[in-house]
Amino acid sequence: MNCTNNGACVDTTGTKAAYCNCTGLAFDGNFCENDINECLTNNGGCDENAICKNLIGSFSCSCKSGFLGNGFICNGILFSFFFLFFSFFFFFFFFFKFDGITKSNH
Repeated sequence: MNCTNNGACVDTTGTKAAYCNCTGLAFDGNFCENDINECLTNNGGCDENAICKNLIGSFSCSCKSGFLGNGFICNGILFSFFFLFFSFFFFFFFFFKFDGITKSNH
């Protein structure tokens, strides 16, 4: 028996009753010949603001227009801008010490 796409041939009886085990692969069928479209279930695990693209034996996620991220997490561009701005603000004002900002007459 010739299993495809790295399917494992299982012959527990020593006869012609062998079969292909496709468990853990992105394929199914008698010979592991059929690609499974991961995008059909829960958008492939991609973010709700992402597009899932089925690939042979795999899939990819990419954020929709107006969103930034890795496809599994997509944030709106406006949110990303404010996050970066406030991250810089926090870093700048809390990690640098400014001598002389508050003056004392002692």
